[in-house]
Amino acid sequence: MKKTSIVELFLDEQDKEFSDAVRAYESQDYPNALTQFESLAQRGDPQAQINLAIMLRNGQGTPVDPVNALMWLELAARNGDEIAIEERDRLCPALTPQQLAQANRQADERALAA
Repeated sequence: MKKTSIVELFLDEQDKEFSDAVRAYESQDYPNALTQFESLAQRGDPQAQINLAIMLRNGQGTPVDPVNALMWLELAARNGDEIAIEERDRLCPALTPQQLAQANRQADERALAA
């Protein structure tokens, strides 16, 4: 009989949560998808951070929020995620210098708190 580690159980649960969030998004249940992606993003899941950022950028399930979208993309980009880097670089020109500074400050604060 195979033993399952706590890490494996955590990853299985995180994968299930991510799949549930994707299903909610695909069925256009944006408020539910937003909540689920945000929960995973706060725990450092870069794919959830990207999905949450896209939803914030597009105003899906929430008012449009480019500053927080950029913050989440920046966090995922700092982990080397190429999609996050591309999306971040695409979003930056649409923001003011003040918004860029605010998003980076929030990303720094969140990274330090983790």
